[in-house]
Amino acid sequence: MLIATERLILRPLDPVGDLEAMHRIGSDRRVSRMMQSIAPDWTLEQAAAFIDRSRWRGEIGFRHAIALRSAPGMMIGTIGIGGDPVSTAYFLDVDHWGKGYATEALAGFLASVMPRFAALHIEAGHFADNPASGAVLRKVGFIETVQETGTSAARTEASHVVNYRLDLTKLKAVPLPVTLDTARLRLRPVSLEDEADVLAALNDLSVSGWLARVPYPYTRDDFIAFLEGFARAGESFAIEDSDGFAGVITGGAELGYWLTPRAQGRGYATEAAREVLAAWFKAGGGDVVSGYFADNLRSARVLGKLGFVETRRGPVFCLASGRERLHVFMQRSARDSW
Repeated sequence: MLIATERLILRPLDPVGDLEAMHRIGSDRRVSRMMQSIAPDWTLEQAAAFIDRSRWRGEIGFRHAIALRSAPGMMIGTIGIGGDPVSTAYFLDVDHWGKGYATEALAGFLASVMPRFAALHIEAGHFADNPASGAVLRKVGFIETVQETGTSAARTEASHVVNYRLDLTKLKAVPLPVTLDTARLRLRPVSLEDEADVLAALNDLSVSGWLARVPYPYTRDDFIAFLEGFARAGESFAIEDSDGFAGVITGGAELGYWLTPRAQGRGYATEAAREVLAAWFKAGGGDVVSGYFADNLRSARVLGKLGFVETRRGPVFCLASGRERLHVFMQRSARDSW
């Protein structure tokens, strides 16, 4: 899963491409001393094992590379969650300390990742001689719980550790300010202020009837669930034209979109999707899937213009109509040019 914030891209670790940066950053004593498990003589092999351990382990165990939006392939740090109780940890290249990147990465990461877990709280901590990390945690909403004595692989002496806990309903992170602009459109985060427009559009079967996963009638609870579980900054956008709200588009590894009735037939879907796909591919995202119900010729034309190719056909249940309908599955390769 790719996560975008205002200045950063958070992406899955590349075991090959990120290994050298992981080793260089983690073996800096100014970094390793603040971490629990990184030794001061951290080897390349140990860094590779660290990346390998960061892959999924059952339900918990999730770590991303932190990179600048301007250079998504260049890792400047890492952030992850794991353990029981669930906790988070992160570190940055010292050249990028003091710029607010840790706060931005932590807020965006937790807002995007934690809805996928059953945990209601998350824990974190820092050595007492690392007050900057405490400032990051407090900015995101963590509350100090207890201080204790702890050690690390890079410390020969016992040190004070400050522990924190975050109630995920208090996370200070949503939505993050990520926008894209086209010749006629502004794509910006979906927000609570869009509720009336979204409900009006999706309670029109000429809109929701073409969408597989949208219930009808569409309620406020449905909209809140979308905001909290799926409307991730950098992936989901409200579409605006000169007259205001015009629809929603969701990118990432799966492209989906819909337009209000008054915005249809103007080429907005193609224009918005092209911009979202370009941002995804520029950030290092992989192949993208999409699709349409076979009788939706308008969507067929849009996806064809965007370079999607059909992979298969089969029945898909449409929530709005309450029945299975023939669906065309499509995919666009990240390697293809426009």
